[in-house]
Amino acid sequence: MNDHAKILMSHKQASISQHGYNTEVLINPKYWDVRHPDDDVRKERIDSITRSSVRLQFVMASPLEDDNTIRDVGAGEKARLKVRPNLFGSDLFGEVRQLRNDILTFLQADPFDPNEGMHFGNEGTPHHAGGTLRMSGDGTGVVDINLRFEALDNLYAVDNSVVPFIAAANPALAISALSLRLADHLHSIL
Repeated sequence: MNDHAKILMSHKQASISQHGYNTEVLINPKYWDVRHPDDDVRKERIDSITRSSVRLQFVMASPLEDDNTIRDVGAGEKARLKVRPNLFGSDLFGEVRQLRNDILTFLQADPFDPNEGMHFGNEGTPHHAGGTLRMSGDGTGVVDINLRFEALDNLYAVDNSVVPFIAAANPALAISALSLRLADHLHSIL
């Protein structure tokens, strides 16, 4: 009960259309509860746990939705948002449910109903948001493959906005690699 673990998994043959998700297994997940960063509060919450718990999360990769928009409607007015639910990955729900059941059986979890306790919640996430300045190699994006704005000669962008597909994993390393690549490119042209 005092131990904790965070296990990250993905299928060894994952593709966007098949097994296109990452699995997080959190044992005693209160250790990662960012809503309670104060050490005293966290210790109090952990000490109040009377038995171990497991939380499973299945994070789907997701293509960008071209119909999503944000529009400025004038000074002093709230921007207008149009965001469609993202059902990408819903066809994998049965596979994910079976994997959940297999993991819980392996962990010898208390009896559970194998058909209950899950919902499909992939309607967008603020965690890996991006794609507003999509990179392309054919002139259809906002920035080119060197991260230079298509319409400008001296402006570059490097953050998650240039990624043309929202991954199922934290994008920090990909953004770091893009930053290093851009630095090398800028060094070569200066």
